[in-house]
Amino acid sequence: MPNEAISQGLINKHIHIDDIYDKLSDFFGPKEASTNFQRLLPSVYYDVQKVQKLYTSGKTKVAIVRVRGILMHPDVQMGFTFPGQKYDVDIAARCFRKISKDKTIKAVILDINTRGGSLEGSEYLGSAIEHCRKAGKFVVAVMGCVCASGGYWAAACCDKIVCGPRTITGSIGIIYARPSITDAMKNWRINWDQISHDKRGLQLFNSFVNRLTTEDKTLLAKYIDYGYNSFKEVVGKGRNMSLSMVEEVAQGRVFLGREAQKRGLVDHLGSRNTALHLIDNHLMAARLRLPRHTGDR
Repeated sequence: MPNEAISQGLINKHIHIDDIYDKLSDFFGPKEASTNFQRLLPSVYYDVQKVQKLYTSGKTKVAIVRVRGILMHPDVQMGFTFPGQKYDVDIAARCFRKISKDKTIKAVILDINTRGGSLEGSEYLGSAIEHCRKAGKFVVAVMGCVCASGGYWAAACCDKIVCGPRTITGSIGIIYARPSITDAMKNWRINWDQISHDKRGLQLFNSFVNRLTTEDKTLLAKYIDYGYNSFKEVVGKGRNMSLSMVEEVAQGRVFLGREAQKRGLVDHLGSRNTALHLIDNHLMAARLRLPRHTGDR
């Protein structure tokens, strides 16, 4: 866990990548940062897959960031644990990072459909959304058929959440699973030899041939508790709920959209058009207006 790594002197500080970019920009200055740092230009990020601008005319624009599939951190590969279509959250994070610097974009719609993903990927995407909001952008999450677990983590970081009445959402919790093929190897008379400096034999994450020891399970429990508590804190902060209130809807519970709204997990039932009206109302309060929009695009 980050706090333990800090106390052991392994790292200096727990910080998100967006905060690092800000500190580097403050140190070098915006002019030097734009030339020395490898950054995504507007002409490029508008063409990135699954990203589009909703409006192309007028001074006030809304961007759409589309997320589909299992949320995966670019540096963490867990394909066996999460079968199905994967989504590299760094794509969305780069877009949010650039949107936060674009003065013509005043709001963002997060069009998200996912059943979750890794803890690292969910936290990474949520951090990018929060950084975009700190830059003054109004972010609305529009859930698809499913937006659960890590998907809800990301949605909870937005200003508003919109979903359909039958959207499957919630699932606030952390789960860890790994197969054990020890008995199968015995049946096939396959032997396994392993040499490692780690007294636990590195069996915790990268070996399925050894059963988890009590020490392994204790370490995993710490990892799960850290992720679960972090998840609840994100939901509590984003939904203005106490941790005790979050606990009542957490522990992996799943809700349909209408029930989720009653429990305070989402704001409105609707679609992308609903999100546009929310954005329009927000910008009107800020003395800004969107170009006229019609239909549910």
